[in-house]
Amino acid sequence: MQTKTVEIKAMDREDRDWLESDLSHLSELEPYDWGDVDPEAIGQPICYESGVGFVIEGGKDSGQ
Repeated sequence: MQTKTVEIKAMDREDRDWLESDLSHLSELEPYDWGDVDPEAIGQPICYESGVGFVIEGGKDSGQ
């Protein structure tokens, strides 16, 4: 399996505000309408490796 390390920037105020927000009412919202797009068929799969962070998995369901 090919892996690629991606650096993720430090959290800024917007990130912290989002993480600290009250998300307890999300279930009351309508689900997002993706239209004809299958959200699980776009992009590349990732995994989280402790001490490394998120890693893009090359070759696994990514067409590589």
